[in-house]
Amino acid sequence: MRLALIATVMAAILPFGAQAQSNQSNVVCGWTKADFDVVSAALAGTWQVNANTGVVRGMGITMPAVGKNIPPALITYASGQLMINLGAQFPLTYASGPNWNLSPPPGSPAPKQKFLSNADISAAAGCDSGLLPRLITKGHTSVGGVKTDFVTRLYVLNIDLMYGVTTSQFMSAAGPFGGTQVIVLSR
Repeated sequence: MRLALIATVMAAILPFGAQAQSNQSNVVCGWTKADFDVVSAALAGTWQVNANTGVVRGMGITMPAVGKNIPPALITYASGQLMINLGAQFPLTYASGPNWNLSPPPGSPAPKQKFLSNADISAAAGCDSGLLPRLITKGHTSVGGVKTDFVTRLYVLNIDLMYGVTTSQFMSAAGPFGGTQVIVLSR
């Protein structure tokens, strides 16, 4: 299954992949914050959102969660700021600092084959994951009438593909719940 996910990500970047092969590098590889500020408008547009499987935690148990269809997201760029519309507008900002590890923790029932390791991300992008631009958005939204806080971390694999994980927390009548879900944005 892990190979299937990597193949899916690779298939999404094939049109770009041919260009990357001829350039011998991924155009986003090594973008600094300054580079990103100059070219981030290239990410504006409509993106297909694939929310894959993940994990839900609550009431002392952890269980796998199924993927779901999400309407396309619109990323806009104005006055030097990227915004993503996921039913509401949220700032999408450049993330600096240490590289992320988006894999589920050891012992998690999350389907590990659906989560790409940093090595998998590097292979899919043709660039060390530590050199890829990373974006983060966070906020709260209402899911089924329940206020849900979320953070989405995305690796920009190329101009047309982002891979990441959304983590969320909410309070229900039964107590606090949280979740982690793989998310792929493509166009």
